[in-house]
Amino acid sequence: MGTCNPDPDSWVYNWVEWYLNPEGYPDQDKDGVVRYFVIVDDRPVFADTEEELAEAYPDICYHDNGDERVYIPPLSFTFISGTIFNNPALIKSNPKYLSALKAQSPINRARLLDGNWHARAEGSNYFQRSWLNKLDKVPLNCTEARGWDLASAEPSDKNRYPDYTASIKMLKTNQDTYIIVGDYIQETFDELTRQNGRFRKRPGVRDTWMLLQAKHDGSDTIVVLPKDPGQAGAFAFNEMAKMFTNEGFIVKEDPNPSNKSKLKRFEAFSSACQNGLVSIVEDTFEPATLAAFYKELESYDGERSTADRKDDWPDACASVFSFLATKKIHKAPTMPRFNAPTAAFYHNKSY
Repeated sequence: MGTCNPDPDSWVYNWVEWYLNPEGYPDQDKDGVVRYFVIVDDRPVFADTEEELAEAYPDICYHDNGDERVYIPPLSFTFISGTIFNNPALIKSNPKYLSALKAQSPINRARLLDGNWHARAEGSNYFQRSWLNKLDKVPLNCTEARGWDLASAEPSDKNRYPDYTASIKMLKTNQDTYIIVGDYIQETFDELTRQNGRFRKRPGVRDTWMLLQAKHDGSDTIVVLPKDPGQAGAFAFNEMAKMFTNEGFIVKEDPNPSNKSKLKRFEAFSSACQNGLVSIVEDTFEPATLAAFYKELESYDGERSTADRKDDWPDACASVFSFLATKKIHKAPTMPRFNAPTAAFYHNKSY
């Protein structure tokens, strides 16, 4: 048994996420519901019943003991939300503690007083999902691009939590506003995280999946790739650009200077979001992918990625936004309508 304050960057968040509503507050209907888990590659995998896990992971839930097959049941856990209002004795004995919580900033009050697991401490949020306008469908007549952040390692004993290869599709309208779209192929679906759109594969599989994603997006979607500094970075970019152009796709380089800090590269996109210039079509993401996308951007602070906090989607967003923001959108001119007599009119007219 343990207690803690809400913290969206804590390892505990993965365990309580199912118990929260979309706004990050505890869902009272789920309080105390028992869930089950097994550990796969050092990560918990959750399910509503132990039978689901036994069917999905028989090598973990069963053990061959000679002639007998022994069932090893998954472990169970539950989460019960609580705030100071569930402790009237504390309020009565120390009312100043409640006063101190109410005097906090709005973000800290939501986290520490109301129990919101999505709220972040002041000064650490360069992105909030509430900044994005929500659209029901993808509009037409936009410039389309998909930005990539590249990695090339799979989990191993030496590197258990490598970075992901991640992408995000973004549209620019004629009004110079931007729209975030997922629209990921199913090949990138990860059974462990229940997400798609980011994956950890070596270059062979990685490049194959990137091409499949480009074919799914269509030739109208520009591929935006990062370019690392130095001769090696230029060679890698050129080789990948050839891979896409040979298949008929337009490839552009991330216009952000490669020597600029990650946070500086992200700030333009962050500012556009905060000023209401960016929308998102949430239905183009799988639910688990959308939740992971929001969480990764909201936890982004420009620091190096860790095992629990990655920066692959923020980097991809910064790249594709920077390209679209510097690309001029040319509207198709309206052709005038002529009412002048035709040549046939003069040919047939008798003088």
